Amino acid sequence: MKFLLKLIYVCGLFGLFAAKSDDNRPENQSAVASQVICAGRTWTHDEFLGNFNGKGVYTIIHENRIYIRWDGNSDPSRIRSAFDNTAILLHLDTNRFPNDAQGNYAVNHCVNGVDPSTMSTGYLKPAIGNAIPCNNKLITDNLLLGTYVGTDRVKTYQFARIVDGLLRINFRRDLNNYNPNAFSLGLIQQTIAGENGSYMNPDLGFQLNYLEVQSCFWGDVPKYPDSVVGEMPNCASGPTLGTISNISQTGLRFAYSGSGVPNIDWRIKSNGTIVRSAKTGSLGSNTVDISFASLASGNYVLEIEGGDCVSSISSKSFTISTGPVNCLAGPNLLSISNITPTSLRFLFHGNGVPTIDWKIKSNGTTVRSARTPQLTSANVDINFASLTPGNYTMEIQGGDCISGVSSQSFKIAEPLPIHLVSFEGTALQNGIELSWTVVSEKNGQGFEILRLDEQAKTSEVIGKLALSEKPAGEYRFVDANPRAGTNYYQLKQIDTDGTFTKSRIISVEFNHIYELMAAPNPARDYIDVSYSARIAGMSDFDIYNVAGIRVSSSKQSLKKGHNSSKINISGLADGHYILKISYGDQSQNLRFIKVH
Repeated sequence: MKFLLKLIYVCGLFGLFAAKSDDNRPENQSAVASQVICAGRTWTHDEFLGNFNGKGVYTIIHENRIYIRWDGNSDPSRIRSAFDNTAILLHLDTNRFPNDAQGNYAVNHCVNGVDPSTMSTGYLKPAIGNAIPCNNKLITDNLLLGTYVGTDRVKTYQFARIVDGLLRINFRRDLNNYNPNAFSLGLIQQTIAGENGSYMNPDLGFQLNYLEVQSCFWGDVPKYPDSVVGEMPNCASGPTLGTISNISQTGLRFAYSGSGVPNIDWRIKSNGTIVRSAKTGSLGSNTVDISFASLASGNYVLEIEGGDCVSSISSKSFTISTGPVNCLAGPNLLSISNITPTSLRFLFHGNGVPTIDWKIKSNGTTVRSARTPQLTSANVDINFASLTPGNYTMEIQGGDCISGVSSQSFKIAEPLPIHLVSFEGTALQNGIELSWTVVSEKNGQGFEILRLDEQAKTSEVIGKLALSEKPAGEYRFVDANPRAGTNYYQLKQIDTDGTFTKSRIISVEFNHIYELMAAPNPARDYIDVSYSARIAGMSDFDIYNVAGIRVSSSKQSLKKGHNSSKINISGLADGHYILKISYGDQSQNLRFIKVH
């Protein structure tokens, strides 16, 4: 018997996998094996496990993986299909899986939630070249899907990745270091819905809805059992290793010949010692791209054999050279900020980009250029000799790796007649206070306070302030009638000759619900939530798991001023959760951890 290894993400294995459309049908979900072993238990397809809320819970063995179905599923069309909330196993009337360390391990280690292989839409198709079709829309690796805008106005970019042959969503939040292992579907539904001004990539060339995301993208790596009951079949022929190409320090491509080979176990050896290894996803081509943690230049051996079938080992030698290699992805220039005549910050997306070569051009001529130090963040601050006010173009490309050029325009503004060092806004009980500090002025007259629309495009004057007798100092203005939600403000700084310049735009949240706190955190059975409300009414309290699935919902009555609520979380599995409090079209989120 050959044991199935649980698939592990090893720095981004790029295979060529997609589920066959007829495999997604519920009636076909018992294919391959009917019994598997996991966490010391034997799991049998369609076995009755117990009742939850008076409705039966059953095992599904699908593609050698464990799922459950529940007769109480709120979606009648999925009564016979996989059910997402696997935590119900901890609350069966049979106590089959006690809510203790052993029971939690069995559920968390063995049981899968809903994934594309269990959807009946048939949207997911076999790979075409380096793309995977989703409802006939080609999804490529590193494709920017959309941008989520948080209530703090910080942007989170969501990219399609092909990892182990599976479509995943990798997210990158502004100001945070890039984590190539950050995968989640938790924000894509809100992005599609346009929450807080979030938006899908207008250059995709197609619309992507949430059902398509559920049908094609994997929120989690599939969980495989420890073993399958019954002997592993032999591969029909092969796999025999062919050419090895596209070799870099972090990846390569190999070709193989053979048939009846569902996937491949591969190993890289140095002087007989395994230094990298993994299992590919399901194979849709005889050419396989793999990636791995960086290896030094030198001579290596690649070995392959059948993954879920038995075969002999086939191997070949290859060499990683010391010359420049291609960047794995990017770098793509996303935004430019903090612009001064002598410095700026740029945000990029990329993978396997140790350094970046940057240029600043004026009318096509390079006026400043350099290479960054070794990068530790996707936000890069650079300094350069002073530039005169005007329009410029910034170009970036891989420094120690080879890539294309990505560019974006920016502007260095004329010096302000009034020099500000700060412009901030604070939400009060009955309005928003704006404050700014003037450190110097030349021929300045005063300020107009502008409030912009919800798209931060058009503006209206909501107040005026003249410079005081001592122009340098602090200034304050209160907007007594802010809009509910996000408010955008800008200062118009007016000179005595009538000319003017405008400050940067700031955003201030004016929410019906604010000053949220949750304690204790982590919590076992209850969390006490305290918050303030600007108006009375009813609000929705929804709890979501890290996959973005709602696991609890209730309504709470709010009074104006301070409020507190006690939320029962005893029925939740251990893990990280988000409590979303909604009032009208506004919402606030709190994160908490449930522990046993």
